[in-house]
Amino acid sequence: KIDYSKKISNGELQTGYQYRYDTQNGDFLYLTKINGTDEFETDPNFTSKVKVNNAIHAGYVQYNGSAGKLNYSAGLRLEHTDRDLVFSQNNEQTQLPFTNLFPSMQLRYAAWNKGTVKVGYSRRIKRTNNYELNPFPEREHSETLEQGDPRLLPELSGTYEAGIEQSFTGGNFFFTLYHQRTLNPIQRVNKVFADTILNRVFTNAGRAIQTGVETNINVQVNKLWQSIIGGNV
Repeated sequence: KIDYSKKISNGELQTGYQYRYDTQNGDFLYLTKINGTDEFETDPNFTSKVKVNNAIHAGYVQYNGSAGKLNYSAGLRLEHTDRDLVFSQNNEQTQLPFTNLFPSMQLRYAAWNKGTVKVGYSRRIKRTNNYELNPFPEREHSETLEQGDPRLLPELSGTYEAGIEQSFTGGNFFFTLYHQRTLNPIQRVNKVFADTILNRVFTNAGRAIQTGVETNINVQVNKLWQSIIGGNV
């Protein structure tokens, strides 16, 4: 990666480029015992190899600054990914290029003594793995198979947050209200494989929405004892 930063007025401008190459080699081997012997043979219905390569180019720009009691930051990341899949059983190769923008923004205001009000937004990506992309069934146990989809898209989540933070002698407290909208959430759908055996297949749903409250209080009772109490609704 290459990064560059420059002081501008009461803040700092940051920009850069990052290249990532991620490879996953999945080797799924299933053996079945031959009746009447102590030997095993490969089960071709569930044995496969899946190789996933992700070439990720990302460029970003971000500005961090302050004005009195206000601290702020805003940024934008442009990301392009080329995903290649190769399957051992049929030598088929599946390619998926996709480009996404990831904006972010955060405001923090010191509203009172050791107390801060914050609001923000961020967009993130959750990439698929070779287990979710493997189109050949995997036998979880006698009643369930799991199967991936090589056309599966990554999850894209945008999160809005608003909350307060309070520090005090020996600890701190925060309370955050959030709203998250996810595009292409990865779900599993069930279909009957045979009799009582279910086949669970990974797939993309349209979207998912979550709204909630998260809170946490951290108290340092003494040098050896720290209490943390939190919850999420």
